[in-house]
Amino acid sequence: MARKHKLKRNLGLFLVTLFALGNIVGAGIYALIGKVAGEAGLATPLAFLVAMLIASFSALSFAELSSSHPYSEGVSAYVHAAFRRKWASMAIGFLMSVATIVSAATLARAFGGYLNSSTGLYVGLGSTLIILLFGILAAVGVEESLKFSAAHTIVEIIGLLVIVWFGRQALVDAIANPSVILDFRSVGIMGVLSGAFLAFYAYIGIEDVVHLSEETKKTKTNMPKAIIYSVAISTILYVLIAIVATKFIPINQLKDSEAPLSLVFKTITSTPAWVITLIALTATAGGVLAHVLSGSRLLYGMAEAGWIHKRLSVVHEKRKTPTASIVVVVILSSILSFIFDLTILASTTSYLILLVFGFVNLSLIWLKLRKKANKTGGFRVPIYVPILGLIFCLILITTQTIGLIGRL
Repeated sequence: MARKHKLKRNLGLFLVTLFALGNIVGAGIYALIGKVAGEAGLATPLAFLVAMLIASFSALSFAELSSSHPYSEGVSAYVHAAFRRKWASMAIGFLMSVATIVSAATLARAFGGYLNSSTGLYVGLGSTLIILLFGILAAVGVEESLKFSAAHTIVEIIGLLVIVWFGRQALVDAIANPSVILDFRSVGIMGVLSGAFLAFYAYIGIEDVVHLSEETKKTKTNMPKAIIYSVAISTILYVLIAIVATKFIPINQLKDSEAPLSLVFKTITSTPAWVITLIALTATAGGVLAHVLSGSRLLYGMAEAGWIHKRLSVVHEKRKTPTASIVVVVILSSILSFIFDLTILASTTSYLILLVFGFVNLSLIWLKLRKKANKTGGFRVPIYVPILGLIFCLILITTQTIGLIGRL
């Protein structure tokens, strides 16, 4: 894939890992813990574990492919390497673009919900404003944006650790009687899988971070490490917070709250609720920035590869940022965040991302069968990893579709 390298390669492992972690954590806990609990009930920790199991195989597939094909367009490059069909690369790139834009709208909507809980500002307006603000920051420069994102990530992790500390009695009880958090009799296996479907959204940062491949130092080793580290750390945080939240807050209250972690924080601590609300705003805002960055890099990479209009590959001469692509992502995600609610946006994103993950696993399977997988000495996984990743994606898509039809 002959191409010019226009982007500045100045991102280290620490910044890239924090980018991925902030993207994942902001989506999974601050935005969706209440919605997952509404589906999985007291088995919410189990739902997050199921989601992690499903996502981890795909994450490892991403790790190998990002090592062998370190391009900004990510999934499109992987599909192209496997099948050598321009239409397939364009189709999966379009699918990924839509997923990233919808996901940016989802997190912006979550931000608007927390802002509404403390100021009364209309959710759609708050979500639109945060996208516009971070669109400007993304245009300023990627290093500046990621440093800002890293600061957000540190703040949001501190907020989660504070909740874990004050709710540590729930963890003690769970260790003494682990069957409580594994009991899904009240919701059934379909309830757990529905919760896992929503919780799967919590891992969408996996595919977003690879769009920074052309701006990452030693990308063939650092990108796989960033993916693996971020999935492991986020899963630990998810399960701990889910145990605390379902222990102290009735499921109906958790499900209906626009600011679920503010509710948990207020219940288990004597600290004013505005503290965790401010942290939640920081977390969801950081996720918006991450998706604006990754979405714009995806469009840039596809344009640079010649798969979409070349104008989207235009890079600012001084700041080295893909300004045209940033504008497109900002406009479309702003419109979606203003119109649709959080559950619709998150469910739509999960469907799209599951399809994308399925294609990633299929691409790696095909490359391995044709003996054309990673031969550069980079990160590698056994062939059963993408096979299991593909199977799990298909199972989750199928069960959620059945459940959706059953509700109609």
